[in-house]
Amino acid sequence: MRFFVEAKRPQPNIVTPDNCFQAIRYSWPKSLPITVLTDFNHLHIIDSRFRPNIDSAVTRCVRNWHCSEFANRGTFEEIYWLLSREAVAKGNIDMFAEEHLPEQQVAARQYSLFPGEAREFDDDFLQKLDGWRESLASVFKLANGALNGQQLTESVQRTLDRLVFIRFLEDKNLEPDPLIIKWGLHKNDHWRDFINACKRLDQIYNGVVFKRHNIIDEPNFHPTGAAFADICTELTDNHSPYNFDSIPVEILGRIYERFLGKVVQATQNAVEVVLERGCP
Repeated sequence: MRFFVEAKRPQPNIVTPDNCFQAIRYSWPKSLPITVLTDFNHLHIIDSRFRPNIDSAVTRCVRNWHCSEFANRGTFEEIYWLLSREAVAKGNIDMFAEEHLPEQQVAARQYSLFPGEAREFDDDFLQKLDGWRESLASVFKLANGALNGQQLTESVQRTLDRLVFIRFLEDKNLEPDPLIIKWGLHKNDHWRDFINACKRLDQIYNGVVFKRHNIIDEPNFHPTGAAFADICTELTDNHSPYNFDSIPVEILGRIYERFLGKVVQATQNAVEVVLERGCP
C-alpha cells in the first residue's frame, strides 16, 4: 500500500479538523508520507508523516485542486505524476515527500507539533505501552502487596494484551457493539466490567489472551484508583492517534518484541519498568 484515499460526500468545506485527522490516522501507522482526502469536487494531499493531532490536522494539507481545474493540462499532469499507477510504481510519492514536504524542524513549526508528534508510530506506541505498564504495575502492587516483579510483569502484560486485542475487535467490527467505552457506566467499576467482558470473550475467541489468569482473574483482586479507567479513556478517545484497524499486524508484532524486552522491578514501596538483562 502506498497511500490511503479518504472519500467524503460532497460538502462546502471538506478540510475540517475531523476529516483531516481521520485521514492522517489511517496513514501514520503504515509510515505513508501522504494521504488523499476528497469529496469528488475537491482533491487534497495531506502530509501524514507525523502523529495525528486534531489541533494541527488542517494545517497539514499541502496541495489541493478543485474539479473545475482537472481539464487544465498542467493540473492534470501534476496529479497524474503523483497519483497515477505508473507514478506510484516509480516511487514518485517518495520523491514528492522529499522535495515538497517540509523538513521535520520546519514542519514542527508549521504544524505546531509537540515534540512527541515527530516520533515514528513504533516508538510512539511503545512509549505509550511502557507508560501504561508502569501505571498498572503500581496499582496492581497496591491491590496485592505480595506480588513480585515477575508476577507484576506477567499480570500487567496479560491486561494490556487483552485491552489491545479488544480494541482490534472493536475497530475491525468483529464485535457488534463497542465494549471498552461502556465499562464503568453503571457502578463506576471499570475493572469488574473488564473482567466480566473477558469471561464472555473467552467463550468466543479460543486463545491464550482471555484464558483465566491466576492473578488478574482472581475474585479478590481488584485494583483501585484511576489508572485503569484512564487507560480505557485514552484507548476510546475519538481523537486518539491509534486506529487499530489500520495498524499492520507485523508492525504490532515488532512493537511487542521490544515491549517484551522490558520487565517490572518491584520493591516494597515502588515499581519500575526496566530493560530485561541481556536485551539490546
